[in-house]
Amino acid sequence: MSKKVLIIDNDPSNTRLIEYVLKQRGYQVLTALNGLDGLAKAREGKIDLLIMDMLLPGMDGLEVCQRLRSEEKTAQLPILILSGRAQEIDRAMALKMGADEFVAKPAKPGEILKRVDDLLARHNVISTRIIAFISSRDNVGKTTTIISLAMAMSQMGKKVIIVDMCPYQDSVSERFGINPEQNLEFADRSTDNIELDDLEFTIVVHKTGVKVVRVFESPEEIGDTFSDEINSLFNKLGNDTDYLLVDMPFKPGVATGTLLKNADLSIIASECDIEALADIKSIVTVLHYLGVNSERTGMVVIDVEEKIPDVPLVTLKHFIESCLGINVLEMIPYSADVRKKSPSDAYPPIISNPDSPLASSVRELTQQIINRWEKTKSSPKTVVNKE
Repeated sequence: MSKKVLIIDNDPSNTRLIEYVLKQRGYQVLTALNGLDGLAKAREGKIDLLIMDMLLPGMDGLEVCQRLRSEEKTAQLPILILSGRAQEIDRAMALKMGADEFVAKPAKPGEILKRVDDLLARHNVISTRIIAFISSRDNVGKTTTIISLAMAMSQMGKKVIIVDMCPYQDSVSERFGINPEQNLEFADRSTDNIELDDLEFTIVVHKTGVKVVRVFESPEEIGDTFSDEINSLFNKLGNDTDYLLVDMPFKPGVATGTLLKNADLSIIASECDIEALADIKSIVTVLHYLGVNSERTGMVVIDVEEKIPDVPLVTLKHFIESCLGINVLEMIPYSADVRKKSPSDAYPPIISNPDSPLASSVRELTQQIINRWEKTKSSPKTVVNKE
């Protein structure tokens, strides 16, 4: 049966054009001229995707989007926002309210059709969300951020696997004790194996529920393309998992381009200094060249209070976004005193110091990410008993 698309737009000519293109592709199309009528049709639960203008009579597109995301029946409905308001703040607001994609008007019919095809493909293939983490250099806090985010998601009841594709010193795998030459900082863990053809991958399971699988043993193993075995690994890991957090090699390239294009969200981790921001600018350019959707790209700025202590975070956030052209998802503050209290990297502040500003920033980042795709309720802070 062909997929059914609902278009909510008060511009009849624009609606007719999109409707024609979609029907030519074989989609069934429903239409609505205002937000209230469109909301009612979407709630009937018989559509597979929603295309909606941001400015609508009666109830605007952002409110429609927010209401659909807050209701269990429509929380997972793919939503594409079309808008003549093409400012960065409009795009950011649409994504924050729950839209999956944002396209500025006037948009070519072919672009809209491609977005619809891609959205439905991502929605239908797998419910697992892939979040890829990249950085321009080592020691910027990417590894710690990934572990903290994974543990925060686990606290919220999510099944999380960290996929370590970054075979360098102080990697996620080393902290979880996968490398037998390393001391086991994660003493409370078990292991499992995945066998795919001639390859075997070891999964380490921490007591928080977070799992880690190591893909490459050394930098030399990172080839020019992903092998069929690696693709099979991702498919198998996604069978019973909510989120795959992928620790990527430092800079994106041919070897990582396929995964980055297929990721639901690519997060660039960086410190806040001129040299680092210049590196991030080059990464954004490479991502664009690789065909990575900018609307599924964000940035996490780490240790901002250490690097630039006298600038308000909001001002700094707006400055970075205007320079780089991507959303800053979270500004994670420096907190040396909290870090000294943490017994080890095995229990980052999200667990060992849950009331710290650093832990609060991680929880805020976690909630932002989860809110992109699903209805969530605030979860109480949980401290794992390390005794």
